[in-house]
This record gives sequence, structure tokens and C-alpha cells, in this order.
Amino acid sequence: MNEINLFRHSTDAYDAAPGAILFAERDAGDSMFAVVEGKVEVRVGERVVEVVGAGGIIGEMALIDTRPRSGSAVVI
Repeated sequence: MNEINLFRHSTDAYDAAPGAILFAERDAGDSMFAVVEGKVEVRVGERVVEVVGAGGIIGEMALIDTRPRSGSAVVI
């Protein structure tokens, strides 16, 4: 997969330590996240359904869907 650097210089960027929960299953969603460095696990319940690395985006469905988050995102 090609890395997308579109968000690398975003003024909204912040560092998150391993174990940080970006959003939790059933949270209300109003934003998406771009992974600039490192990796994030997307979990449904206790099951890891995807690992997203640099250049990936997560939580984008919150921008078009009003339902609660269907999974959690945890920095690894």
C-alpha cells in the first residue's frame, strides 16, 4: 500500500502513546483519524479486525453515519 502523507503537517496532529484509546466502541463519532506514524489496532469487542499503519485512516464512517462507533481504536 502506498503511504499517504496528506495529514503529516496537520495543525490538529498529536502524539498518542501505546495503549491510548482514540475512540471506543459505542462512542458517538464526529471525526476521523489519520495515522501519521506508528500503528493503531481496530477492535470489535476483544477481536483485532485490522491494524492500520502510517498513511491509513480510521473512523471515517463517523463523518457519514450517525450511528455509534462500531469498534475501538487503540494505539500499539
